[in-house]
Order: sequence, then structure tokens, then C-alpha cells
Amino acid sequence: MIHLKQDRAFTLIELIVVISLISIMLVFSIPRFHVAVLSDPDRQASRWITETAQNLKQESVRHNRRFVMHIDISTNRGWVTHDRMSEEEVNAAQSEGFGFPEGAGIVDVEFPKKGKVSTGETEISFYKNGYSDKALVHVEFAGSGFKTYLIEPFLTKVKIYNTYSDFEN
Repeated sequence: MIHLKQDRAFTLIELIVVISLISIMLVFSIPRFHVAVLSDPDRQASRWITETAQNLKQESVRHNRRFVMHIDISTNRGWVTHDRMSEEEVNAAQSEGFGFPEGAGIVDVEFPKKGKVSTGETEISFYKNGYSDKALVHVEFAGSGFKTYLIEPFLTKVKIYNTYSDFEN
């Protein structure tokens, strides 16, 4: 009796098709993987300012309370509080706040009526009626110069300018 040996293997075409399908699925399932892993200081600082301002406008209306974005220019940090926090909670929020990364430095925060605050701590308020203080946050990035973040009183989006802009121009 003759036993024929049957090779059970995949052909090259089948392997190429399977690898191609897996590659296509990975491209669509993790499209921003490189951004999450290789994030730069510009993106981290920009994301914190824009997302925090947008979230605080929504949260102030939802929870019917005044929220405050604190920016400490001297220590290059930012944190959030609201009007019903205890002193301990405020201190905890300050110590756990966002530290701007190396290469991103807060230059000043400008208000239309109060003017520029270039040292110490300043506050941008987000009121329970859905509006906020109008403010310009100026940040200097080591590799790419200045960016200006405009927080408008009645708009949820934060406008970003790639130059140092103030209320006069």
C-alpha cells in the first residue's frame, strides 16, 4: 500500500492576502497611534488649553456653577477649580494640575480690560450662564515660536494664532 504524503501548507498568495487584510484592519483601527506615542510639547500645551476651555464652558452650564482656569505663569502650570470646592480640594487641584512641558512656556495672559498679566497667577472664569472671560493666552514654543489662544466669551471653540497677537492688532 502506497501512502501519499499530503503537504498541508498555505500558498504564498494566501499568506499575502491574509497579511494585507490584517494591515488594512490595523490602519483603520489605530490611525492616531503615532500621535499618542510621539506627541510633542506644542500639541500637549495646545490640547490642554483648548480642551480645558471648551470643557469648562460646557461643565459650567451643566453643573450650574462657576469654573476657573488658573494659569500660573511663574511655575508654568495650569489647573481648574470651581466655586464650591473646599480649600483642601483647591490645593489638591493646584498640586495635581497640568505642568506645561519643556519647550513650552507661558509668556502672559491678556484681558481686554485688565490688560496683560505676565507674572504670578491669573484666572479665566467660566460662568454658569455659558459665557467666559475674554482672554488671550500667549505661549512660546522653543522650536516654533509663539502661539496665541483666543478664548471668546460666547464661543466654545478656542481660536489659535501662530503669532503673538494682542487685542490692539
